Parts: sequence; C-alpha cells; structure tokens
Amino acid sequence: MKKSEKVRFMHIVTSAEMRALDEYAIHTIGIPAAVLMENAGRAVAEEVAKLSSEPGTNKPWLVLVGKGNNGGDGIVAARHLKEMGVAAELLYALDPAKLTSGAGMQHDIAARLGIAAYVYGKDCIRWEEYAGIVDALLGTGTAGAPREPYASLIREANASGLPIVAIDIPSGIDADTGEAHDPCIHAERTVALAFLKRGLTQYPGAEQAGRVVVRLIGIPEELAEKENIRTFWTNEALFLRRFGLTLPLNRKADTHKGTYGHVLVAAGSRQYSGAGLLASAAALRSGAGLVSWALPERLLEPMIGRLPEAMLHGVPDGGRGDWAAVPPEAVLRLAAGKKALAI
Repeated sequence: MKKSEKVRFMHIVTSAEMRALDEYAIHTIGIPAAVLMENAGRAVAEEVAKLSSEPGTNKPWLVLVGKGNNGGDGIVAARHLKEMGVAAELLYALDPAKLTSGAGMQHDIAARLGIAAYVYGKDCIRWEEYAGIVDALLGTGTAGAPREPYASLIREANASGLPIVAIDIPSGIDADTGEAHDPCIHAERTVALAFLKRGLTQYPGAEQAGRVVVRLIGIPEELAEKENIRTFWTNEALFLRRFGLTLPLNRKADTHKGTYGHVLVAAGSRQYSGAGLLASAAALRSGAGLVSWALPERLLEPMIGRLPEAMLHGVPDGGRGDWAAVPPEAVLRLAAGKKALAI
C-alpha cells in the first residue's frame, strides 16, 4: 500500500469488526445507512475518475452490481461518475428485484436518472466498448468461493483485460485471511471503505487487490478504539499516537543512550542463533538506546563481537544450547528495569 499525502493512524479490521462498526454508527450514533452508502459511492467514483483517461467521452465504465450493500455502493459510484463527466453503466449480476433494501433503493434512483443498466445472462455485453470495470459484486460479508452467476461474471471481467477497481475488497477474496477463491477479481486498485480489511494485507489477497486506497465514509475513526480493535497498519501516525515516537527518530543534543529505552531480547539457540542476532539488531535499528540479548550460555562465546552494540547475557542452559532447560526466573531477573521484552 502506498503512503498517502496525509498519514493516518490506521486500524485493520476483520469482517465481523467492520460489521460491528457499521451497526454502531447506524444504530447508536444515528448515521443513516444511506448516508454511509452515498459517501462510499462518492469515494469510489473519485478514485475511478483518477484512472479514467477519457473523461467526457462516451466510452463508459461498467459497474458490476451484486445484490447487497457492495452493489449499492457501486450504483452510487455510477451516479457520481456521471456527474464528474465520466460515463458509467450498470450490469446487474441478478434480476434487480433480488437486490437488498439499500441496493434496491439505489437501483430505483439510478433508473429514474436514466443510467443505462443491463442484467447478466439476459443482455449481451461487449467488454471492448468499456474503459474499465468497477467490481461491486461481493463485499466483506461473503464467505467461500463465488457461486453462479457471480463466478462466470468474475471470469469474464478478468478475461476482458480492462482495468478493474474493486470496492472494499476484490470479489472472491476472503476479507479476513486474504485467501483467493476460484474465481476472484484481479483488481488494479481497491478502494477500502472506512478501514483497511485484514485480507488486503495478506497474500494472495494483497496481490489481487492491486494498489489499495483507504477512504473515509463518515464512520468516526475513534469507534475502532471503542470496539477494542487492536490490529494496526504500522506507520508514522501509529508510532506518534500510541508510543509518542516520531519517525525518523530525532536525537536531542542533551540526551544519552539511556534516554531512549532499554530492550531485552530473549532469543536464539545453537541451531537458530540468527533469531536472537537479527532481533537484537532490529531493536537497535528501531531506535532503542540500549539492547540486552539474553541467550543460552552455550551460544554466548560464539556470539561475542557479532553485534558490538548489544550487551550479551548468558542464561543457564544445562549445556544444551537451547531454552528447554533455562529457568524462567533467569529471564525475569534480566527483564527488571527494561522498557520492552522480545521473546
């Protein structure tokens, strides 16, 4: 994911967590679901417009519409694209009569505005007549491989060779694990709504999503704290707000190494000495002023001088060279006074 101009403190959510945030925003705060859908569709349209090389022409983008809220977001996006001078048409995966309430309302609005619409399997689609595709088929609430007619529609969209912008997560990607079902959308860009979804940070989902852009839609960011969400995207804003650190770290002239914290790393064995060595080096590189490395006694002598900045502490290992015989108290004693412990 590319860094945006304004770095945000970003939570990463599961589908269940996102559902809880939606419910809280709608039913507790009182933000109408239609408002959130409107904001989502507008955000998607703005991202699609950035990709459109032919604004103001008659070569439209084709929005693939599923029956749920993801489809409703896509219909709203088509409306806003039209207002931006980018032609857009709708392709419903199912008979529009099967749309859920939010998407159904947006269907009626789009129909009254005269936005061209087709039904997959009923109308003939010439993919070469379109500038690109918006994937609004399956949202974060779906699980498992796409079923028909979604599966065939996804395969045709991928085969078209057109750029695809996915709404929230590419259809066919598991929103929690990043698992890529067969078939799944291969997107050039994904517009994640409100919060980044876990499946967009894990492969193969991250690859199928293309460039990921997170857009706010009116759900307050602090709700993630209220819902006790504890997974974050590591960025400058995270370090500043949660740890009071600025990146890059600035050393003041009137400070010393003790000012910047002391980390204890308890890691490594005779077979896997690199685990402790690399973790200790990483702690130093992250900005810790002092790093102590606790390691099995049998490993101590070979590691002397390998990382001169780190202080080495051999712990009793019974001559094994691993942690099986190390008493926990030995590590606890070394941890006294430290700011952080890595095991």
